[in-house]
Amino acid sequence: MKTQVILRNLQWLGRHNPAFTPGSVQTAVAELLNPTSSILPYSAHLLIGRPTVAGSGRAYFNIEASKTKKVNFKLAMPTAEGTYPVYFDIFSNDQLLIDYRADEDVVIEAAAPPPVYTCPTCGAKFASGAELVSHIETAHPPTQLYRVTLIDGSTRIVNWEGLRALMVTGRVRSWEKV
Repeated sequence: MKTQVILRNLQWLGRHNPAFTPGSVQTAVAELLNPTSSILPYSAHLLIGRPTVAGSGRAYFNIEASKTKKVNFKLAMPTAEGTYPVYFDIFSNDQLLIDYRADEDVVIEAAAPPPVYTCPTCGAKFASGAELVSHIETAHPPTQLYRVTLIDGSTRIVNWEGLRALMVTGRVRSWEKV
C-alpha cells in the first residue's frame, strides 16, 4: 500500500528545546505531505506520555494531492515535573497511517521563583523594585536633617542626600544631627 501521508516536521512553536513549565499551554506544528494524486481527509492528535497524560484532541483537515500543509496542535502540558515521550498519530478515514514517536521528549520543569525585593530597613518583602521604592518613600522617608558647617564658615541645613553630596565635594568642615 502506498504511503498516504508523510510527516516532514514536528516542532514546538517558538521553541528550540521542548522544556516547559507545568500546565503551560503550548502549540506544536506538524508539517504534513500528501504524496498521493488525490485530496485526502485526515485527522491527527498529539499525545504526551504513555499512558497519556496530556493530549491535543483530534484535529480534522484535508491536504490536496501532492501538497504540504502545516497543522497546529495546542495542548496543556502535564502538571507534574518529569520527562515525557511525545506521540503523533495520523489517521485517514479512521485508519491509523502513522504512529510517530518524536525524537525529543517533553521536559516539564518548575518555573524559577520570582525575585523578592526586601526592604533593608524593616524586612518587608515586595514583588517588584517599584513596590519596594514606594514602600521606602512612604514608610521610611529620609527625615533626618543635618547642620553642616562648610570650610568657608557658612552653615546649611540639609537632609542625608544633601550631606552626602556636600561631603563628596570636600567642602564640609563638620556636621551634626539637628
